[in-house]
Amino acid sequence: MKNLVDLKEHVAITGSNGFVGSKLNQRLPNARILDLDKKHRLEEIDTLKTFLEDVKVVFHLAEINAGSGYSPANKSMIKNNVLATRNLIDGVRRFCSEKPLIVLLSSIHVYSAEEDIYTENSEIGPSSYYGLTKLVQELLIQEAAKNGLVDYCIFRGSNIYGAGCRPNYNSAVATFIDRIEKNEKLELFGNGESQLDLIYVDDVINILIRAGEDSQFKNDVYNLSYGSSVSIKKLIDILKTVTQTQPEIRLVNSVPAKLTVNNSKLKKVLGTYAFVDLQKGLEMTIKKKSCKPTLVVT
Repeated sequence: MKNLVDLKEHVAITGSNGFVGSKLNQRLPNARILDLDKKHRLEEIDTLKTFLEDVKVVFHLAEINAGSGYSPANKSMIKNNVLATRNLIDGVRRFCSEKPLIVLLSSIHVYSAEEDIYTENSEIGPSSYYGLTKLVQELLIQEAAKNGLVDYCIFRGSNIYGAGCRPNYNSAVATFIDRIEKNEKLELFGNGESQLDLIYVDDVINILIRAGEDSQFKNDVYNLSYGSSVSIKKLIDILKTVTQTQPEIRLVNSVPAKLTVNNSKLKKVLGTYAFVDLQKGLEMTIKKKSCKPTLVVT
């Protein structure tokens, strides 16, 4: 393995108060962050000087998310996903003497929803406004790389879950756990036959860090997923076991979405790596649920 940088210094994180970003910040406590007092703001390029100067790796996680019942305004996604990324690149152009590595957490929502298996070569065709803004993030960063401003590593994340993820925001797992705890009925669309590719957040953090260290990841795009799917029915069965409950269930008759996110390209670069299996991940999610979630903002 060839190290790009010692991640104990010269590292910055955007979105450090969000679900993934806060956990990454715990692993990299010396990283520069966009302060809660707004000393550094992606909305104002001039404030980014001390955030970006001499930085070697930027983990770009700041965004407004969408899905699982949460639908932010389009202008909010433009501001926090597209314009924030443009400003980050402009800040790099102005304040970085050497080109940094930008590690972007993108989304499988950049792909066409018509396919059942996503590989990195699958058709690009976002079916949502959120997916479109994530695609624009990717294109902005890749264009900056072509212009010699940055190196990059882009991860297209599937369904990330774990303690601290917000219910009714962008995680079916968090929503189901919340409803089970409130003794509410669970509605399973597609008669429970819809499938999700679920990856535990600790795996995501481990892989993001590897990408910051290992030059093999540089200037490429990877699906960030567990690599196999589980039906909603099976997910609920595991949750019943983990929570020792019998929630009331209503099957909703609709066309099931069946999707697998192929991660063979990622596994090839990772080498020997054991992903957290779903039952273990759910057990840890329930055990650590006291962690308070916050909305990712720039």
